[in-house]
Amino acid sequence: MPDAVPAGTDTIYDLASLTKPLVTSILALVLRRQRLIRFEDEVRRFLPAYEWEGRRGIQISHLLTHTSGLPDWEPIYLFGYERKEICRGLDRVDLEYAPGGDVRYSCLGYIQVGRILEQAGGAPPDLLFSELIARPLRLESACFNPAAALFPRIAATEGGNEFERRKCGDRADGYQGFRKEMIRGTVHDHNCYSLGGVAGNTGLFATARDVHRIAAEILHPELVLRPEDADLFFENLTSPFPDHRSIGLQLQSARDSVAGPAMSERAGAHTGFTGTSFAIDPASHLILILLTNRIHPEYKELNMNEQRRRFHGEAFERAAARD
Repeated sequence: MPDAVPAGTDTIYDLASLTKPLVTSILALVLRRQRLIRFEDEVRRFLPAYEWEGRRGIQISHLLTHTSGLPDWEPIYLFGYERKEICRGLDRVDLEYAPGGDVRYSCLGYIQVGRILEQAGGAPPDLLFSELIARPLRLESACFNPAAALFPRIAATEGGNEFERRKCGDRADGYQGFRKEMIRGTVHDHNCYSLGGVAGNTGLFATARDVHRIAAEILHPELVLRPEDADLFFENLTSPFPDHRSIGLQLQSARDSVAGPAMSERAGAHTGFTGTSFAIDPASHLILILLTNRIHPEYKELNMNEQRRRFHGEAFERAAARD
């Protein structure tokens, strides 16, 4: 068992999938404002492999709202050890349903958005984040691939990639890329790690204070977003289906929403596998953030979403009582 290190306000967490709304969705909105992309653009404009029959209709909007047809997850690192091989394999992953035909959360879809942003923006997502989000918001430590000097402040995650190793099963026989050491300071998600620590699905490290600063820009746009851009974080774009999604968030009105019943129907939330989450309610102007490293030192089954709902409910009640 590693030595216990107390968490503090300056603790930096692997935010996991909070990267999707806090980085990828915001960058997509900024690049759209700059007319470098349109949400109705077909993915094949940026990723030629999507010229294949059945994929030509996939739009950027499908990827952003989890309606592309791509599966939730695949161990794309099994396609090869080089980025080019991994991306080539990712482009060949079979769709599970026709684009726009359902809502199914997909990490793979956001990896593809990250690649599109790199093509359109002329720089990888980490550099775009630094220039277009971190700098104007004056973020203190939010980054991809943290410098070694920050490691003592970073909350450790899992000991090796044991969870993903088990999830892969026999498919990973012969694969030599899994980490065995305690993961601290490098991204836990092995797909992102295999892509160099920078991807559209995961990779961002930050403190709770920095998460709040980005979330506050979504709630009260001023330095990065326009009001009409930020509104898309709270607009139901998948209304025919029970899982209500906006650009980047799951809405409170969705079935099994993690936002919880105390928040308004337009409230949005997102979770991260490492034990992170945040929720934003435009009606009450509340931002609720929960950062943990629940997979440390090993992954254990836990209904984390129920814990998040309880946290949101209690925090909401305390805020209401204070007002």
